[in-house]
Amino acid sequence: MQELNVKSNVKLWVNLATGLPIQQEIEGEAMGVKSKTVQAIEYDASLTIEPPVK
Repeated sequence: MQELNVKSNVKLWVNLATGLPIQQEIEGEAMGVKSKTVQAIEYDASLTIEPPVK
């Protein structure tokens, strides 16, 4: 069994008016391989969510 050394840092941007996340940036390193991911988050205003009927 090999020990896996993983490091990561995450930044999250939040829209102050809605409280919803709008972007995240993840930088990491695993087994000597570095990676960076940037994700822009958009929401479809036409979608609605309703609580389940009891």
